[in-house]
Amino acid sequence: MDEGLGSCLFRDVRFSRMLFDSLLHFQNARHITNCFVVMPNHVHVVIRPINGFELEDCLQRIKQYVSLQVNRATGRGGPLWEEESYDRIVRDEEHLWNVVQYIGRNPKKAGIPSDQWVRWIHPDWQAVGWDFVDG
Repeated sequence: MDEGLGSCLFRDVRFSRMLFDSLLHFQNARHITNCFVVMPNHVHVVIRPINGFELEDCLQRIKQYVSLQVNRATGRGGPLWEEESYDRIVRDEEHLWNVVQYIGRNPKKAGIPSDQWVRWIHPDWQAVGWDFVDG
C-alpha cells in the first residue's frame, strides 16, 4: 500500500483535499485530529474522539462522506475503503512521537512524489515544538 499501488484516488487533488477537509470538519466537536498524511491510496491519522464520541463513529462518518463524494464524482460505486482499518492505541509520549514521525516520513520513505500527498500537524503541537522531522 505504501508504494502507491491500487486505485490511488487521492492522487487527484480534489479527493485528497476532500479527505483533508473531512479529517478537520468536526475538529474540537467530535474529535481532535492531531496529524495526518493523505497518501495516493490511503491515509494515516492520529485522531482522538471527544465529547462522548467513539473512534469508530468518527472514522465511519469521515469515510462515508468521502466515499459518497468520490463515488459521485467518478461515477463509480461500491466501497472506497477497506472493511477494517488498522487502529493502534498510543500508550505514552515516546510512542506518540514515533507514530507522528512515522506518519510524517511515510510518503517520502515510500518514494511517493511530493505532489501526490499532503500532510498536516495541529498548530498547537507545532507551537510546543512537535512537528514532523524530515530526515
